[in-house]
Amino acid sequence: MFREVGCPHAVPTCLPARYTFEDIIGTSAAIVKLKAWAEAAEAAAAAASTVLVEGESGTGKELFAQAIHAASARRNFPFVAVNCAALPETLIERELFGYEDGAFTGARKGGNPGKFEIANGGTLFLDEVADMPPAVQMKVLRAIQERTVSRIGSNKERQVDIHIIAATSKSLRKEIEEGRSRQDLYYTLHVLDVHTPPLREHIEDIPALARHFVNKIAERLGFGPCYIESKAIEALQAYSWPGNVRELENALERAMIRSGADGVLSVDAIEVDAPPSWASRTLNVEAGRLKSLRDSQREMIVNTLSFYKGNV
Repeated sequence: MFREVGCPHAVPTCLPARYTFEDIIGTSAAIVKLKAWAEAAEAAAAAASTVLVEGESGTGKELFAQAIHAASARRNFPFVAVNCAALPETLIERELFGYEDGAFTGARKGGNPGKFEIANGGTLFLDEVADMPPAVQMKVLRAIQERTVSRIGSNKERQVDIHIIAATSKSLRKEIEEGRSRQDLYYTLHVLDVHTPPLREHIEDIPALARHFVNKIAERLGFGPCYIESKAIEALQAYSWPGNVRELENALERAMIRSGADGVLSVDAIEVDAPPSWASRTLNVEAGRLKSLRDSQREMIVNTLSFYKGNV
């Protein structure tokens, strides 16, 4: 969906900020509104004002965060991403704040910096921030407000100059009401907020997105130029895409592997992993034609092995 750019001064754990606002694909009202955030986001990064990105899974929240970073004066400094939902409670604090030598059994000799320190000068992206344990939320709040961090096992405060971008696929307000998130976390993060729209709200962008993904996937798989039939485009627009843009890309890759490198992607090659109750909303086909993900994966593996003559 985006053009790639570099991150020349990033430390090894830094993700390159590969995406920019200028290359967001789509002309729908929802995407135009998203692009309109570019100027405000640049100002937020310069002022180190926090940005909260809310949206369903697969709508490109991290891509938007990287675009903010790439558009800002911090672009030549680290962009560091932390998935708060993927780390167990026992590890997330040391990942974020680091630790000193001997802070706990198994601690690395000489200690280890946390992501706040690694992102110094750049951007720290806290993905799925609503899944952060409340005790860690309190420490994060203080770090954001004071711009200082203290490693586990140390009383020394370290100054950090970072821009915080947080993202969540959950409703922070609901998480607060149900006691799983702190109210002050929401108000600290909620300086600028943006909503990444689900694909079903801008289906008019599917033709451009599909052609972009087909070209990208063909290049990665070593296929020649690939053409996607108009009926296939219509079929893609008839589906609700609960997995959003991520699901669209995966469905197209599955279809291309099934079709092989013949250069034409037809509607018959496209399948989605949906329960029978969704049949009326999935590609205008009967429930009997929908395959399970297991069967689709098996077929993909067999076809890929055949295409590459058994070379695993």
